[in-house]
Amino acid sequence: MAFIFSLNLRYNDEMSAQRFKTKEKANVEVYGKAVSFISTLKDLSSTGACIEWTESATPLKEGDLVKLTILLRALGKRHNLSAEVKWIDGNRSGIQFIRENEVLEKILEKSQG
Repeated sequence: MAFIFSLNLRYNDEMSAQRFKTKEKANVEVYGKAVSFISTLKDLSSTGACIEWTESATPLKEGDLVKLTILLRALGKRHNLSAEVKWIDGNRSGIQFIRENEVLEKILEKSQG
C-alpha cells in the first residue's frame, strides 16, 4: 500500500494528531551547521514525525532546527518541511513541524540567548 502524504499540516499542536507508520526516506539538514544525513521516517502526522538514522554518533540535539526533504517514492515527489527537534532517544528523534517564517525567528532567538 502506498503512503499518501497530505500537506494539511498543523503547527505547534500537541501530540493529538493521528500518526501513520511509514518507511519513507528523508534527507535531514541542520540549519546553521554543516550536518546532513539520510533518515527513515518511522511515523508521520500532520504535526510532526519520528525519524531514525543509522550513524553511530547522534547528529542532532534537542532544539535543533532542521530542513526535512521527504522522498515519496510511490508518488515520485519530494516535500521540503522545516521542523524543530523535540526529543532524542538513541538513533531516533521526534520532530515538530514549524512554518518556514518561524525558522529565522527561532534562529535569532537562539543566537540572542
